[in-house]
Amino acid sequence: MNKLLPTCLLVVTLGHASFSQDSAAKDKARKDREKWEAMSKRSIEAHLPIVEEANFSIDITTKKNTFYGGEPIWADITLKNNGGGNSWMSLDPVENFYNIQVIGPCGVVDSSPSRFMRRFAGSISGCYLRRGNDLSGSVALSNLFDMSLAGTYKIKVSKRFRLKDAKGEAVTITSNTLEVKVTSDAPISRWN
Repeated sequence: MNKLLPTCLLVVTLGHASFSQDSAAKDKARKDREKWEAMSKRSIEAHLPIVEEANFSIDITTKKNTFYGGEPIWADITLKNNGGGNSWMSLDPVENFYNIQVIGPCGVVDSSPSRFMRRFAGSISGCYLRRGNDLSGSVALSNLFDMSLAGTYKIKVSKRFRLKDAKGEAVTITSNTLEVKVTSDAPISRWN
């Protein structure tokens, strides 16, 4: 009996160490994600488009409103200049140009850390968004956010601008709220 006890303690101790390492890895991943999010937000705030007036609107749509679990969910996002002056827009990837918020069946859905890392890679191009014109792009929401659980997801997009004559005051334009429904959990296995 005494010979068995040290082995049991060793197994329990190793199991606890494994759990601690797993927990430490998750904490490190969370801290890294928070660091990238903070860097991205600071970069976005420092490089907000300067506009004469904030007369813009944002519309977010999908081709359909119901998806199966694991199916790609593509959203089209359109920024329209409704009458402000011509405005220069630097064109980051669509997922970084806008602030995208997704609320799922379990609350706010975290985005992938790679979304924030891409902001610092590559060159930035731009264009003038003239009065009455719009700027459209598409984004794979299901690649940026975990939307694999069945339920309803509410998606909202916003964009911040600086007003030219208001001493750099920032203004936020917010889109409509898009609701999509995922009808089943994403498949994780199958029999061949």
